[in-house]
Amino acid sequence: MKLRTMLSTVLIGLLMSAAVVTLNPSPAAAAGGCGYNCDDRDPYSFRIYTGPYAYYTCADDGVVRKTAEDWSNGNLRYHVQLAYSPRCQTAWAISGAYSTITIYVERKSPSRFEYADSNIYATPIYTRMVNDAGVVSRACLNAAFLSMCTAWY
Repeated sequence: MKLRTMLSTVLIGLLMSAAVVTLNPSPAAAAGGCGYNCDDRDPYSFRIYTGPYAYYTCADDGVVRKTAEDWSNGNLRYHVQLAYSPRCQTAWAISGAYSTITIYVERKSPSRFEYADSNIYATPIYTRMVNDAGVVSRACLNAAFLSMCTAWY
């Protein structure tokens, strides 16, 4: 009986320690970026906790930094944008409602790509994020007979 009580106490202590570690903000979040932890994460749903119940997503402060457009006869045919979160220091690609396109965000060094496809549905799409702290990235779009990229940012 004494062993069972001791094991229960140790187990409860371990669980409470894990909860405290999980609930405390990470040093990366406190420093303002999530680093490589944000690679391959969804900018709209990946939560960075700053307290037990407080969090933000990288899309919360996301801004468009670069845009590439393709025009034909005065009409915008395609566009792709490089979105950037200053707080997370991450980048991702966004594009409008076009059918059968692929967009991607490319980080220069260390090299990383994140892709998104529209398939046959003409709906706005976006890629997952890449860490952009201290490096440069760009957004690209591939469609039938067209390939274009934003400038590096």
